Amino acid sequence: MQKKQAKPARPRIVSPVRFYTFIAIVVIIVAIIVAIALQKSPVISITNPILLVLHKNQTLLLRIQNATDAVYLANSNATGALIYFGPMPFGLANFGEIRLGENASVNLSSSFGSVADLNMKLVASNATFAKLYFTPIAAYLGIKPAKIAMLGPTPIQTGQGLRLIVTTSSTTTSTTTSTVNYTLQLLSNAINYANTKTSVGQLLLAYKQLYIKDKVCNATVYNETFYRYYNKMPSGPQSFANMTKIVPISINETASQLYDNLVYVNFTPVLRNGTMRTPMFSMLLNLTPNTQAPIVETKFEGILFGDNYTILNATYQFQSRITNYCGAYIEPP
Repeated sequence: MQKKQAKPARPRIVSPVRFYTFIAIVVIIVAIIVAIALQKSPVISITNPILLVLHKNQTLLLRIQNATDAVYLANSNATGALIYFGPMPFGLANFGEIRLGENASVNLSSSFGSVADLNMKLVASNATFAKLYFTPIAAYLGIKPAKIAMLGPTPIQTGQGLRLIVTTSSTTTSTTTSTVNYTLQLLSNAINYANTKTSVGQLLLAYKQLYIKDKVCNATVYNETFYRYYNKMPSGPQSFANMTKIVPISINETASQLYDNLVYVNFTPVLRNGTMRTPMFSMLLNLTPNTQAPIVETKFEGILFGDNYTILNATYQFQSRITNYCGAYIEPP
């Protein structure tokens, strides 16, 4: 008797409904994880350039202009980071994915609008955290943000297949040698311009030399100098122990490309225990060739918040005339 041949197994057909349901469940799970992380997140106002450390599965809430945005680190390693970004409330239909390599940056809009108001740069990363440098962008500059596809209940974007979240950015740093060399030269030119062509930059360079000279100041000389000008011994906030926490021993000048030929130059004070993350002064330069007014904006911040060039120059003239090694520690009476 001839055996019946087994019928070939029919290929299993996955129902489109089941497929989209699965995708929706994945999206919901991600949203729940992020929502839980948000409950313990403080809000950080981004009014000045700032370096922040974001740990894996941690969320930061950033206040930008009049909007609050969430930044969530989904994954990271030594070469880059996977970041979710979106305005609050952070839910199913309003966050996008950003993949950044080391030293790459992207211009973002806090409300997914047509004008960028935040630049995010990946400074460094490893398997557990990412260091991100955030720089606010003035709206009047008219810089266009990166295009980030928002994630919705059915995350299938027209013409994009099954990619859940898609982002493209013209601001991501190129790895080509010519682009890297051009960028490095641009940043070097920006620092040189700030130090040699601007009055505040020249004054801060003079301050840098004063801080370096006076970094050997000690309690004995400081107390004697303070008494000479104030006719009393220093105490409380003016004690030598407290002054060493705020008086720099040097100034670091750094530059970061915001967009095209727009470059931020930051003057950051270096304390005895390391570098402060808030600059004392920053300026935005437009280094486009033949620009008549390269200085776009300037800002006194950090330990110089509320100051201006006139105040700073008068203070320097007083402190630089003190011949010992504690002039930088004595404020004008």
